[in-house]
Amino acid sequence: VQAVEQSDTGETVKVTAYDYALKFAQTYQTELDYASGSITLWQVFEEILNKVQVETDVLDFTNANFIVDSNQFVEGYSYGNVMAQIAGISGNFAHIYNDKLCLIFTNDTGIVIEKGQYSEFEDKRDSHPITIVAIEDGTVEGENIVRRWEEGIEEYGENYFTVSGNLFAYTQDKRQQLVDALFDKIKGFYYSSMKLTDCLFPELKCGDKVQIRAKDGTLVDSIILRWQNSDYSHTLEAPSIIKA
Repeated sequence: VQAVEQSDTGETVKVTAYDYALKFAQTYQTELDYASGSITLWQVFEEILNKVQVETDVLDFTNANFIVDSNQFVEGYSYGNVMAQIAGISGNFAHIYNDKLCLIFTNDTGIVIEKGQYSEFEDKRDSHPITIVAIEDGTVEGENIVRRWEEGIEEYGENYFTVSGNLFAYTQDKRQQLVDALFDKIKGFYYSSMKLTDCLFPELKCGDKVQIRAKDGTLVDSIILRWQNSDYSHTLEAPSIIKA
């Protein structure tokens, strides 16, 4: 927010604000020497923030030390496109929060959404825990690397977390280097699938854990995985098929 101006009557307030996401819409340009074989994913992340002049409190993230030895973002990509790919291959959501960029997988908010703070709540089912993590080429069939949690598969079946077409995972060798840390992070993750309409917590973002008071008074633990705003309706979801 750049400025807040109160009217003389006090009936209206004029707010002048700037969407920081617009900074990431610029075309991706880099001075990093990818060919040196020493550039890490963290350095790519850090350079983008310096270029767009956005601060962060992030000190580390999954696969931050991964070596990037080729610039795959040579034409038609924005800083936002590259940051989305960083978030994807580190198993995170990327957000602007309090004027800073944050990367989160899950975030314990401590928020309890009471019955009077939403219009509709659909409590669906618990998803099955993730038992397989796969990184796929996205264009070439069969070009993928898979890690399996065999004990979990015996109990819960095969439930995939798949990263497809991420440009940092541009060879089989690179996918092999990236999959282990993602597997350790994602294995066993599950959540309560739900849909929440017109929630009075507009600050909630993807990755935020919440508790929702159902109409019968019970508390449901869930997580925000999809955020949609259409006209005057605000919807928060944790979508899932029966086997997620």
